[in-house]
Formats: sequence, C-alpha cells, structure tokens
Amino acid sequence: MYIAHVIPIGRGIAPELLSYFTSKKLAPGTLVSIPLRSQKKDAVVLACEDAASIKSQLRTASFQLKKIIGIKNTQLFLPAFLSAAKDMAVYAGASTGATLKALVPEKILQNAGTLRHQYVSKEKGESTHGGTLEETYVIQADDKERFATYKSIVRESFARQESVFFCVPDKKHLARVKEHLEKGIEGYTFVLHGDISKRELFDAWKQIVSTRHPILLIGTGMFFSIPRADIKTIIVDKEGGGNYKTLFRPFVDMRTFAELFARRQNAKLIFGDLFLRPETIWKQTEGRYTPLSSLQFRALSAVKHRIVDMSTRDKNVSFAIIGNALETHIRNAIEHNGKIFLFAARRGLHASTICSDCGKIVSCSVCRLPLVLHTKNAVRIFLCHKCGHEEVANDQCAVCFSWRMVPLGIGVESVVSAIEKLFPQQKIFRIDTDAVKKTKATIIAERFYHTPGSILIGTEMALSYLMEPIEHVAIVSADALFSMPDFRINDKIFRLLLRLRAKATETFFIQTRRAESPVWMQGAKGDLLSFYQDELAERKKFGYPPFLFFIKISYSGKQSVAEEAMSHLEKFFDAYHPIIFPAFMPHVRGAYTMHALLKISPKSWPDKKLSDMLASLPPAFIINVDPEHLL
Repeated sequence: MYIAHVIPIGRGIAPELLSYFTSKKLAPGTLVSIPLRSQKKDAVVLACEDAASIKSQLRTASFQLKKIIGIKNTQLFLPAFLSAAKDMAVYAGASTGATLKALVPEKILQNAGTLRHQYVSKEKGESTHGGTLEETYVIQADDKERFATYKSIVRESFARQESVFFCVPDKKHLARVKEHLEKGIEGYTFVLHGDISKRELFDAWKQIVSTRHPILLIGTGMFFSIPRADIKTIIVDKEGGGNYKTLFRPFVDMRTFAELFARRQNAKLIFGDLFLRPETIWKQTEGRYTPLSSLQFRALSAVKHRIVDMSTRDKNVSFAIIGNALETHIRNAIEHNGKIFLFAARRGLHASTICSDCGKIVSCSVCRLPLVLHTKNAVRIFLCHKCGHEEVANDQCAVCFSWRMVPLGIGVESVVSAIEKLFPQQKIFRIDTDAVKKTKATIIAERFYHTPGSILIGTEMALSYLMEPIEHVAIVSADALFSMPDFRINDKIFRLLLRLRAKATETFFIQTRRAESPVWMQGAKGDLLSFYQDELAERKKFGYPPFLFFIKISYSGKQSVAEEAMSHLEKFFDAYHPIIFPAFMPHVRGAYTMHALLKISPKSWPDKKLSDMLASLPPAFIINVDPEHLL
C-alpha cells in the first residue's frame, strides 16, 4: 500500500496538498481522480511513498485517509512542468491547483484517459532543480530578420536531436509562423491552439508524443504542458503582445512561465519582437538577458512620414475630420492607384457626448461609463461598450434639458462618413467589430488588396487581417488613447505606431491634436532608442515597473461592502503599506470596484510569505501580480 500526495486541479480548493491511499506506486505527474467534498476531482501526483514508512504517523492522525478513485493517465505531465507550475503559483500568489487549471487545456484534463504517452526522449535528461544551464536571449528586429534567425535555430536544434517550442500570444499569429518555419520539416511541425477541435488535438498529441524525431511545436502558452522532455529551446515571439496573460484568476503570464519552465527544463529561452517591452530591454541592459544579435533600435524601412498638428488650424475654419493636408494626400494616392489604410482608434461615431451648458457627460445607466454615439439602421443610438446597454440618442440633456449637446472624439463611423462625402466615387472598405464579423474580415482585406486606388478604414482589429504591405497608411485620430491614465499608455501607443508604420511602403501620415508629445515623432521615425530612453527615465522618476514591482488586489460589490473589504485588506497587508483607490471606472454593471496596490522591490519577488498571504485571500479578491494596468 502507498500514500500518494496530490495537488487537486481547480480554483478555490484548499489545502494545497492532499494525501490518499493507493495500491500502486504512482510516478510524479500521474493524473488521478480523487474524492473531495462528496465530488470527484482531478488531481496530479506530486510524490508517492510506501505506507509502511509512515505507519506511526498514520496511526496518530486525527483523520482517515481515503482511497484514490482511479488513474486517468500515468505520464501526463513532465516533472519539470510540474515544478515550474509550482514556481508559477508562488509567483502569482495562487495555489498550484489553480495554476495548473490555467496552464492545461480543459480538453486534455477531461479526456486524459484516452491520451497515451508513448515516447519521450530522455537522452538529454531533465532537471527539476532551480538554476538554468542555458541563458535567456533577446532579439529585437523586423519580421524578416527574426524569422531567418529562428529558422537557423530550429535547424541547429534538430541537428542536436532536440525539439523546439515556439510560443505565440494568440492563434492569429500561428499561420504566418508556420509558413515561415515549416519548409523542409513539414512532417515534424505541429500547430496547437485553444480553439482546435478535440479530434484534431488528440491526433496531434498522439503524433507529438510518439515520434522519435525532434519536433517544432508552434502553439499558445497552454501547450507548455506537452510532455516532450527533449524540448531544449523555447522561443517566445511577439514578446510585447498584450495577450500573453490569462483572462481569469490566477492571472498567469505565459512569458513568466516560459522563464520558469526553461529553468526547470534546462532549456535555452529566446524573447523576440519588433519592439520588446521596456522591462525586457531594462533586464538586457542589467545583464540578465543576452542579445542574440545586435538589437535594432531604428526601423530600417525608408517610409516618408508626416505629422500634421490639427490644433493649429485657423479658428475661422470649421473643424474637419479629414484635414486639408490628409485630403490632398489621399487624392494623390488615388491618382497613382495606391491603396490607403485610414486608422481610427475608436468605434462608433463619437467617443462621448457632453452638454455644453451643465457639462454632464451622457453615461450608461448600468455602468455609468460614457455612452458612445453610433448609427444603427440609419438611427443614431447611444451604446455602452462595456455592458452593451443601448438607447436612442436624445438631443436633449437629461439633467438641465439643454439642447446644446456636443459630440466629442472621432470614431470610425465618423471617418467613414467623411470619406464617403469627399470621395463618393471611390471604393471604400471597412473593418471593425461593429461593421464586420471576424469570418468576413479576411475576405474584405483580400478585396481591398486587389482593388487599386481603394480606401480601407478600420480600427486596430483590421491590423490582424492586413498581412501584406500597403502603399499608404494614415492615422486619422488616435488622441483619445491618451485619455487612459495607464502607466504603460506611451508603450501601447508607440507599439501601435510601429505596427501601423510597418504596414506602409511609401508614406505614413499622422493627424493629431497632441503633436507636442514625443511619441508621435519617435513612432513616425521608428526611433526605438529615443523612446526607450524617455520611457525608462519617466518610469524611474515616478516609481513604475521595472524599478518597482506592482501587485494589484481588486474587490467588486456594493460600494459599502467594497470599502469595508478594502479596510480589512489594508490592515492585513499593513507591513507592505498598500495604497487603496477606486477603479478608473468604478461603477460597472451595478458593482463598485476598488483596488489595493502593493509596491515592492523587484529583487524581493517572489516572496513566499507574501505569496502565501495572497493565496489565503477569499476568491472575491482578485489578485493580479505584475498587472498590465492599474485601471
């Protein structure tokens, strides 16, 4: 008889480690079914020992051990993966079971009994100890140079009989990565993502774990769980992308997990992007990361740029969404059969509407967020982008009954309307979430590319479907992005500018009422070095990451309850001097949200004591370690 020590997989399960009887000695990583609170739960075996060795402890125990219900899979997880999951749990202030829930696809857990582990190379061995035998590298270059480097790395790994895991932030990047890297190794390249069908996943799994040849696995972060011990190179591309963090508690950052897993797996780790995060560049300058090649700090394309300051227009001339300079620019492009993409940062007609007399902003009755003016079936409506509340657009103020209602901000619908008036004979396309479903966006993009002299108007959504270069790219309006009080907002705007600039082959045109902001010129020129210098200097001045480490704890509920909860939280974390404040938009769907912010030294995290305190909080508290924003 044996005693298996297991970690239940799931959220809100305590304690961290449970023990059960089993008639068989189970290897670490075995997936089993256990009885827990009158339910059957999945659990992973962490260790197993002979019951005879702890007989005296069992006799004096105040509880009776139960028996494992059944074994679902004997080799589902590698020891290195389990160790990294435990490391990630400490980092995220969560339980290991909840962390595993975030790291492993649900389809795998539900059908583990049908997945048989047939082969894993053990020639290179694997480590479950701290410390890395390989370095962490960074590469900052355009797509062409990065993928040429990646291709060489994959071939070199195959020559050493080692597999490669290529991680992307979301599935929209998978097809291009596969196209770039699979030539010549098509039979050993596998692509996995969360939306893959169960049958496709199981077929791929069977091939991945059974082939003796090294493989290239291209997938999202949840497929670090694939049991291939010969994965000795991990590439995390689009490192600056915003989709590497899971959407639910615990908020697991797959980039952080990649580091933890690479250390346990004794693997080489590479972070790559056109524009690496400022935090990553800082670590490189501190010597923690090694450049794979000389980092590119200036975009190499010779695109002509122009920035037009819309705030300096003649006061006697009425405001125009498409300024004279941009109108002339578009006409010249059309005359030469050039295609042009016009970018607007916001959906709808106008981002907000305000009363000129009392100053009241038209807000959602449910969320209290500003309502966005839209056109629906030729009727103007107010729409809440948070909860979906919709109402007819009233021309009269609900507070003072004034008729002087003024729409503010430029939305994509306003741009479409203005372009249709200026260029009624021109072929105009549109891609944004209000106008087109994702399934049709690819078709619209293809039609745009095949129509010389055409105009495409879209939001950031359109960028995911513009796979080929475009002669001309212009920003009609993006100033509204600065209204977000986010310490990473300059980073996000600069990244957006680089993405837009990279699409253009001839001209990059920017309209703005904030021309004094350095980020516009830095983005227009592709001047990464100046941006990094300014951004890191500002973050150091105000105590933002990477110079301090943030932990955000949130609570939503009735306002009085939220305030009381935060009062208790403030006392609980008194030694860490928490800062308590309401969310940027505190009232959402009838709930009031407050945040507590802990600021600590980056060198002191992860701290086991603080992590255990975070993990002990009730599920109503939402913990976000190293949050993307403080809104």
